[in-house]
Amino acid sequence: MMHGLKFIVLQGILAAGLAALYTQGALKPLYESEGRWFILGVLLLAGYGLLKTFQRQWNAASWVSQMLVRIGIIGLQLAMASALVVIGTLLIGSDMVAPLRTFLVTIGQGLYVSIVALISSVLVDTNSYFLGGERED
Repeated sequence: MMHGLKFIVLQGILAAGLAALYTQGALKPLYESEGRWFILGVLLLAGYGLLKTFQRQWNAASWVSQMLVRIGIIGLQLAMASALVVIGTLLIGSDMVAPLRTFLVTIGQGLYVSIVALISSVLVDTNSYFLGGERED
């Protein structure tokens, strides 16, 4: 009984925080960016991790948390690689506005995916910690 109550309280705090961020417009770049489908995938994986935490399947929750960190790092690396390609087109072409916009959008998308993945990992780990799970490193 206490496990379920702790889980509900933690998710209530999360929901309140997300509602506050949403009303302030801080989440707008996430759901309006071109990378929103990647972000949705990350959030679905985080939801799966929270489900496994609630079910006290600590190994599965730990695995999800580790995958979220890896996704965050990979997302940022892909954004940087794509940005380097755009920089190459900037150096070759004379029209700088379109490639510069693409450069900034690419970096922004990678950062959004990376930040959401890393925060989701922290969320899964925090839930595991407060609900009594053990993490094997």
